Amino acid sequence: MRRLTSKPAVIGAIAVFVLAAAYVFWPRATLADHAKSVLLQFVNGQSSDLHTYSPPHEIEAAGLSKEAWTQLCTKLIDPRTAAFRQKFSLVNVETWEDRGVAGADALFEGPAGLRYTFSCQVSASDSGPKCLLLQLYSQTWLMEAAMDGIDVSQTAEMLQAGLKGQDKDIAVLKALGIKGRVEEDPDEPLLTWEERKEKHQKILDQYKAQ
Repeated sequence: MRRLTSKPAVIGAIAVFVLAAAYVFWPRATLADHAKSVLLQFVNGQSSDLHTYSPPHEIEAAGLSKEAWTQLCTKLIDPRTAAFRQKFSLVNVETWEDRGVAGADALFEGPAGLRYTFSCQVSASDSGPKCLLLQLYSQTWLMEAAMDGIDVSQTAEMLQAGLKGQDKDIAVLKALGIKGRVEEDPDEPLLTWEERKEKHQKILDQYKAQ
């Protein structure tokens, strides 16, 4: 006598098949998708959700724990980007396959037609797409300067705006245990906030002397 398959078992088998098919055929997010998503979340007040994008050497060397990043977003980043949100437009998303990198650019227009291009770069890695979050954060200093009518497309003005922004935020950064900024290459040493200030001040002084 043939045993009949129960209705719940059939439904379960169909559900498994549908889920498996969806997993195989559903479009995967590209690096460009990730770059665009990171930029939009950062600007739209969801920056605290981005910690998984921080590469391990940024978390370890710079002291960018999830708690530190969340506090930085709450105290400095989200209030700052709120002022720019209505002046923002996504202008470009691009992928460089040979380098395993994708970038997204947003345009902010300030007073008197001054513009600043905010850039986000995401790189492929064994542990998924990664982005230097403190690089994104430091660009808010330039966005803020552009909104004050400073032309940060000029090197000297850009350096000065970065130094001013760091000086304004340094007490919070130190309180959160965030030590400085790292580069894309994990072998490059951490540049502490003090070292970064000294380096950029020297470059600024050279421009002023010209």
